[in-house]
Amino acid sequence: MKQERAIAIALEALTFLAGDPERLEAFMANTGLSSVDLTERTEEPDLLVSVLDAVLADETTVMLFAAERQVEPEMVYPARLTLGGTYDVSI
Repeated sequence: MKQERAIAIALEALTFLAGDPERLEAFMANTGLSSVDLTERTEEPDLLVSVLDAVLADETTVMLFAAERQVEPEMVYPARLTLGGTYDVSI
């Protein structure tokens, strides 16, 4: 997958998380990020990796994200790998 496509998917995932206050709050609590971090670091690879990790953590979330943001669910994992190394699916 090309870097640009992976970034686009991750930004869609961030929009998805931000669209639900509970989901966004959980993401911020789990990562220790603040709203300022999200604003200032939006396109940094490590932040985008964290966003995709949050979506990939639960299959239901992947499916909700894919349906809501019109992204193929099978593209989330390759986007994650493109942006930042390996991902342990057993987590």
